[in-house]
Amino acid sequence: MPPRRGRGRGRGRERGAGRGPRVESTVEERSEGSIGGQPPPPPPPPLQPHDKEYIKTFRKEKPPKFDGLGEPQKAEAWIREIERIFEFMVCTDRERLACVTYQLTKPADRWWETRRRTVDPACREALTWDEFKEEIYNKYVPMSYRRAKTAEFHTLKQGNMTVSEYDRALCEMTRYAPELVDTDEKMAAKFHSGLRTEIRVAVAS
Repeated sequence: MPPRRGRGRGRGRERGAGRGPRVESTVEERSEGSIGGQPPPPPPPPLQPHDKEYIKTFRKEKPPKFDGLGEPQKAEAWIREIERIFEFMVCTDRERLACVTYQLTKPADRWWETRRRTVDPACREALTWDEFKEEIYNKYVPMSYRRAKTAEFHTLKQGNMTVSEYDRALCEMTRYAPELVDTDEKMAAKFHSGLRTEIRVAVAS
């Protein structure tokens, strides 16, 4: 019986000896990987200087501000000017929206901030430039105004304008009925139909 107890104690010491190094290595790993029992902080994200280059380029073009005050023509002119800059820059929707929202001031800025809070976050993140333009038009270019301009386009005549003035007026209003002048033939036909009779006859001859 005594020899058996001796062998049991020997095996216990061997098992205890086997556990010792594992405990020590675990303590060492914790001390190396954390401070005060907290996990180590994640490494900082790599710098991406390109992320702000498009904003610098946008500002160099001196984009106009929009305050939401004034006639609908003011909102239309602002959108056209901003789009000219974006066409030059070749921006993505995300880049366009990041740039353009800085150009809203006063009532327009407050309106957009309120609008953003009422939109579902998923829809807000997926917002496109065309959808943003539609928001601006719905707010600042009433549908009644656009309908009146479309009717004006249909009835536009040269009248007392010079040919150059009539041409400019027609080009200015094509955006209200783009489907009627989406080819050169349609544009020429519309231009010709609005000329004064004597000029139209001379052109035809």
